[in-house]
Formats: sequence, C-alpha cells, structure tokens
Amino acid sequence: MNVDFKKLQVALIATALTALAACHKDEATTPPPAADQAPAAAPADSSAATPAPSTDAAPAASASAGGAVDDTVITTKVKAALIAESSLKAGDITVETKQGNVTLGGTVETVEQGAKAESIAKATAGVTGVTNQLTVKK
Repeated sequence: MNVDFKKLQVALIATALTALAACHKDEATTPPPAADQAPAAAPADSSAATPAPSTDAAPAASASAGGAVDDTVITTKVKAALIAESSLKAGDITVETKQGNVTLGGTVETVEQGAKAESIAKATAGVTGVTNQLTVKK
C-alpha cells in the first residue's frame, strides 16, 4: 500500500485545526437568560444568600483565553502550510504565535527556503506579523 505521509499529515493537522476552531465559541453570541426565569438554585433562606462574585475580570480572562485559542489556530495553520510546501523540511522549523505575531525558528537549507517559510507565514490568515529567526545550515 502506497501512502503519501505528507498528505496524511496535512489532513490530520487540518482535521485538528477544524476541531479546535469549532471549540472556540464567541460568548457574545450566547443569549442571556430571560429576565422572567428564576435562578436554577435559589436559596430557601434569602438571608443566607451569598453575593454573586464580581465578573469584572471575566472579560479579560475570556479575551486571553480566546487569544490563546486564536494563536493556537494560527500556529497550526502555519505549520500545516509549511508541511504542505514540499521544498521545506517543516520538521526543522518551529512556529510560535503570540497575539497574532508568528516567530519562525529552527534551520533551513538555504536562504531562499527561509524566505519561502516567512512568505508562507505572512500569507496565513490571522497573522499580524512575522519574525524570521531561521538559520541556514552550513
């Protein structure tokens, strides 16, 4: 049986990316509960009710979690695109993403391969900047 492992790897990464993207839900699309609905577990004695915790930190936590998911998706997309490029040894290239900024590390055979990897990263959806720290093997 002849299996093209590069295509299989790209397909697996694409599947993982799709599953990861499906997990990311925008909280703004979740409707709030209706005003006439009672809370699920109302205390029997109102004097024993504990105050609801402050939600001031919730938007910041949500934004950072969403940012982490977005960065993971971007990293996965860049890695998949590098794997799909037959002229590159994607296993020798590391990809890190922080707030949409991608950093490429590792080694390539030629300067042209480094430029190609940078070009691929820049063309990836969601990437806001690329830092190319690739070194050319001697």
